[in-house]
Amino acid sequence: MRSFLADLHRRSSVAWRRSILVLAGAALVPVGLAGWLLTNSPESVSAVTCTASWDVDVSGDWSQGSNWDTGTVPGLMDDVCIDRPAADVTVTIDIPADVNSLTATESIVLPAASSLDLAATSEISGDFTASGPLAVADLTLSGTTEWLGGGWSGAVVNTNTINMAADVTLSGSLLNDIGARFEHGAATVS
Repeated sequence: MRSFLADLHRRSSVAWRRSILVLAGAALVPVGLAGWLLTNSPESVSAVTCTASWDVDVSGDWSQGSNWDTGTVPGLMDDVCIDRPAADVTVTIDIPADVNSLTATESIVLPAASSLDLAATSEISGDFTASGPLAVADLTLSGTTEWLGGGWSGAVVNTNTINMAADVTLSGSLLNDIGARFEHGAATVS
């Protein structure tokens, strides 16, 4: 079994890592990109294991290492959490950000000069303002989203409102939950 798990981890792709493998009543559940957890109740495993968390109660730039609990900017293998209950912060993704996942309860700004690439299931429940390109595996937006340009690829679920203020190109899917709104005014969605 040990060599099977090592081989599975070594050969696994990002898409495979988002899967759950069931083995004789137990399940092998991915934990970030770092490994796997064998459990008999996969539904009880938290989907979010933060490997990098916003560590200050002030707004700031993604690129500033001192804003993170790790002291460095999150990278490809990080599951990023931005949740500051004692403050109302806005994180500006001022450099291209390529991480495993993002779970944010705070406001996120994605300027046109930047990009965000999320390899695994992610959620932004704070407000999201985007001008730059977004590539996602599966993203749920539950705050108010202002789309000012750029485009996205991947699966996006909207549970609140997406306002399109500029033309956008979609290479994926958009699912509006019951009661959610997709407003595009004069913007072209293609």
